[in-house]
Amino acid sequence: MKVHSAREIGPVERALDLAGLFFSPASDIGLLSVARSEAVPDPFRRLLDHSNHMTSSMESFHGCRVDLRIVNRHTEPAYAREIMLHRTDGSPVQYGIVRMRFDSVDNDLKQQILKGMTPLGTLLIQADVLRHIDDVQILECFPGKRLAGLFCAHENLRTFGRVAQIILHGKPAIELLEIVVPQSIPTSTVVVKDLQS
Repeated sequence: MKVHSAREIGPVERALDLAGLFFSPASDIGLLSVARSEAVPDPFRRLLDHSNHMTSSMESFHGCRVDLRIVNRHTEPAYAREIMLHRTDGSPVQYGIVRMRFDSVDNDLKQQILKGMTPLGTLLIQADVLRHIDDVQILECFPGKRLAGLFCAHENLRTFGRVAQIILHGKPAIELLEIVVPQSIPTSTVVVKDLQS
């Protein structure tokens, strides 16, 4: 599996490469565009523009643990999964796609990841794996019909996300697309876009 980085392809292309694992065509995920950090409203910027795990950021922002729900997964040619993170009250807070190679983790950690019971960021933190999050780039997103359905929201509700990669033991190992559920954020920052005009 080749892990794409910002030095090879742009952030929208990175996002669509991951989206293509679960959306056909990949563009059905929604309308994606590059967002400059300084143009991203808070709290989206605080949630996305950093090199920490999103699990920790979501838990800090929402003041509670977040739970993992796997929406879909593939094991070939590489392990990939489509996920939602939910607050303990069941409210969705984040959508994600993860594609990873297992040659940088031991078998115990691999089995915990495959079980799909705990968010990946939590597992990596608990295992104290040598890691860092790299190539973080922010995206503006107007979700398509299926993604909006996972959000329990209507289409064209603006939100933001990011693409990133996780380096494990000095090697690129995990590709991420992470999108904030728009209604989990105060309504003053939410915008609906008319995509017909």
